[in-house]
Amino acid sequence: MGGDIPLAANIPNIVYLAPTCKEEYLSMLEWGLNQKDSPVVIRVPGVETVSKAGNLLSEYSLPAKYEIVEHGIHATLINPRYASAVDREVLGALPGYGHRAVVTLED
Repeated sequence: MGGDIPLAANIPNIVYLAPTCKEEYLSMLEWGLNQKDSPVVIRVPGVETVSKAGNLLSEYSLPAKYEIVEHGIHATLINPRYASAVDREVLGALPGYGHRAVVTLED
């Protein structure tokens, strides 16, 4: 992610969301427009968004709730959804998964 994160990170109580698909983007947009508790930034992907089936949230307020995605391989894929917050519960559970490496990817 680019220089927009440090720029927005100084805004108190910011909820900075990063969708991975069209449905997640629309869900985040609807939530952001209808809530009144926090300023919201949604990072729109720079490429064409794709559709996917998945566990969509209808609420994105803090604390952050990451999505663990399974793809039939021995790996744990985490969709963090948030660029402004950390899901300590999910990250704290990762050592119990028995993986030897952590790889981070971003588009």
